[in-house]
Parts: sequence; C-alpha cells; structure tokens
Amino acid sequence: MAFIEKKRMLLILVRLYLDTSFGSLSRYLDIVGGDNVVLLTSSRILSFWSKRLRLDWELPFADVQNVATEDTGIHFSHKAGRGHSKFVFVPDQSSRSWFFDEVASVVKAFNVRRRMDV
Repeated sequence: MAFIEKKRMLLILVRLYLDTSFGSLSRYLDIVGGDNVVLLTSSRILSFWSKRLRLDWELPFADVQNVATEDTGIHFSHKAGRGHSKFVFVPDQSSRSWFFDEVASVVKAFNVRRRMDV
C-alpha cells in the first residue's frame, strides 16, 4: 500500500510540474510538530507527509465552497458537504493569518481565470 501512495504522490508532483501555472507555486505551510506540509498551488491545495512522501488529502479549488479561518486553523468547506471538507491545523495565529491571506489571493486569481474560461 505504501508503494501505491508514493507512486500517487509522485504522479501528483509530476502533474504539478507539467501544469503551465507551476511557476506561481511558491506557497506552502510546514506544520509545526510533525512532517505534514500543506502545499498551495494555483488550482488546488494538498496536504502530505514529507518524510513518508504520502498524500494526506487533495482538494481542487473547483470543489471548494468556502474558506474560513478558525481559532486553531483554516477550514475548507467542500461543495459536496461536510464529510468532504478539510481542515488545516495551524495553531500559530500569525502563520494562520499569513496562510489564509495566501489562500484568499490564490482563490481569487483562480476564480478570475475560471470566469474568463466560461
């Protein structure tokens, strides 16, 4: 099972590399107290374990209904309902504020591109 997860993670990284907007990939959050990294791209957000190279979850912005900051992190509401929503634990308030601002900026740009494609 671990081999399949590593292969999937490698395929995701290759897909991100081949994405034409990969150059804008400059935002990530290294969660303190573990090896979890949250990666923000121009079209999705990913959470993965860096030491094990294992994908925790992946959420395309097209599936996001709302993004909200909470006392202990950032909540991503999924259009399909609460069972599919994701939460990024960020206990440090300044890091949480910075990452939320980065997410807001990227999501706004994503929505502008999506409106232009329609």
